[in-house]
Amino acid sequence: MVNGGHTMQAAWGEHRPGPVAAMLISAARSRLSRGPIKKGLYHLFLRIHKGPVDVMLEGRPVRLYPARNLSEQRALFRPERLDVAERRAIRHFIKNEGSVFIDVGANAGIYTLDAAIHAGDRSRIIAIEPRAELLSRLRFNEQQARRTGHIAPGTTIETHAVAISHYDGEGRLALTEKEGENHLAESGVPVTIRSLLSLVRELGVEKIDALKIDIEGHEDRVLCPFLDEAPETLWPQLIIIEHVHRNEWSRDCIAECISRGYRAHTFRCNTLLKKTA
Repeated sequence: MVNGGHTMQAAWGEHRPGPVAAMLISAARSRLSRGPIKKGLYHLFLRIHKGPVDVMLEGRPVRLYPARNLSEQRALFRPERLDVAERRAIRHFIKNEGSVFIDVGANAGIYTLDAAIHAGDRSRIIAIEPRAELLSRLRFNEQQARRTGHIAPGTTIETHAVAISHYDGEGRLALTEKEGENHLAESGVPVTIRSLLSLVRELGVEKIDALKIDIEGHEDRVLCPFLDEAPETLWPQLIIIEHVHRNEWSRDCIAECISRGYRAHTFRCNTLLKKTA
């Protein structure tokens, strides 16, 4: 069971890479390793080390599942490509006590955990991801971060195994070979669907300091209706939105955010939107 079960129950360290696998990770993380070389090291690692891997990431222990998850693959082999500017911006906006960060499309929780680690005390971190097994990975790594004192005792991480769209109801999630590419579709496994505003109200959220949204082309059907219906006091101070599937949007939510007073900064895969009005 690669995604859960006994791998989640095993203590951290039981899936530590052997000497050769550890050497491959170190080589892949080296600045000298680029392009085809890095890719070759990755494939060689997967042949040597099966299943999850227990490593240190930015000074803390984590368990990663790189074989089917691009986010965890980057964390293991290319941490320098872990959306450094985007995560730095989130850290700035949630540094104060009692901050609120919402991660829509949390995947295995790379953004969520980084936010929890850098948030001010008594902050509220909300991770939304329809696949429960991915949230289980997040919970495991949260336990390691708390055990090593990386998360302030008063800061909470809440997980919600639902998909987000423009309505409340039921839907289907298409599962793909790469876990980060799962998406709402006409066929797939059944999932509960919530609108962002409905869920936020149910959770009693009164402000959002930072919001990250990455849901494989469905971003416009979440963000635009939220901004249409939510009071301005609930509009996030910072939005990080993946724009890779922008051509698939029926509404250009980046342009609509700009029209509402946000200032945009574009990165390779994401657009950073800061509220100025």
